[in-house]
Parts: sequence; structure tokens; C-alpha cells
Amino acid sequence: MAAGLFVAFIPLPIQTICALAVAIVLRGNVMIAAACTWISNPITFIPINVMLFRVGQTLTGATEQYQGIKDLEFVGDNWLDYFQQFMAWCGQLGKSILIGIPVVSISVAILGFLTVYLFWGLIIKIHPQIKPNNKPQH
Repeated sequence: MAAGLFVAFIPLPIQTICALAVAIVLRGNVMIAAACTWISNPITFIPINVMLFRVGQTLTGATEQYQGIKDLEFVGDNWLDYFQQFMAWCGQLGKSILIGIPVVSISVAILGFLTVYLFWGLIIKIHPQIKPNNKPQH
């Protein structure tokens, strides 16, 4: 769950694939990791990005106003042109959103992990017959 929540707030077009890779490496539940990335979708895109901006703005004390993320267009003849355009695009995002993204991603991933950890512990206390990694006997 933490892997999916972490990746969900990072503006990548391949969030689900990234969450799956992280879950596989960390031996997590890949289905839950994939599902958690869907928090970020076309309906929630604007509210999430405004929230990321506000968190970054609060932490940095910046007074800049939120501006929608402009489309990245590559125009040029060589890789240097593309790199410069990409860096200019990142720069227009502003430091508020660039600070907000990792702070929110890490915070939500930790909260998700702790919630599942505590919830699972509560289930184990209520139903002691359930054991972690309890494999059926054949």
C-alpha cells in the first residue's frame, strides 16, 4: 500500500508500473500497490496538484500563485534543445509544487503503512487464530 500511495502523488504517466516495481522489490502486495496509484486520476488531478502546491507553499513561505501545469512540448533539432525545454518546464512548476510532491508522497506512504500495520495488529488481537504468513496445512 505504501508503494502505491508514494507513487500516486508523483506526476508520472507510468505510476502503476512504478508502484508494481517498488512492490515487487519490497515484496509487497502488487495488486494493492497498483490500486493505490489510482487515487491520482483525471478527476482528482487538479485537486491533488493544488494540494501539493499549497503544502509546498506553506513549507517554503512562497507567495507565488498556483498556475496550471502547462503541456510539455518538445521543439528543436537536438537533445540539448529538448533538455533545455524540459528544465524550463520543470522551472515553471515552481518550488512550491516541487517541495510539496515529495513531502506529501512520503507522508501519505508512511500514514498508509502505519494504518495497515495497526489495523492488521488489531485483527490479530481480535482473532488470535489468524497468524501472519499462516500457510494452510496439506
